[in-house]
Amino acid sequence: MGQNESDAKRKDMLTTKDKGRHISSYVKKARSAIYSKKSKDKPLHTYAAFQLLATKRPESANVWLKRLGDISPEQCQNVFDRIPPSEISETAIEFAMNLLELNKQRLLEVTL
Repeated sequence: MGQNESDAKRKDMLTTKDKGRHISSYVKKARSAIYSKKSKDKPLHTYAAFQLLATKRPESANVWLKRLGDISPEQCQNVFDRIPPSEISETAIEFAMNLLELNKQRLLEVTL
């Protein structure tokens, strides 16, 4: 969730008008720990990994997508509110909240 990025880089990704550096582009570049049979060199992007697994178990994917759709931004914010300010910055929280929402939107667009 951007834990390896500095607050300056997070803020830039949140505010830039450059689509290549924007958080929406960052989300699309995320990789999973899952490799496909076709490409053993690089792990699948997280979205592609979900799509691959969803085609194998569409019922399970639909259950998880339903549960994902039921999660509100307020529920996510409540989790971050429990983290001591000495452990996470407001910028890191804003970045993570945006990242979660973008990933949620992408996954909820999956058609099985």
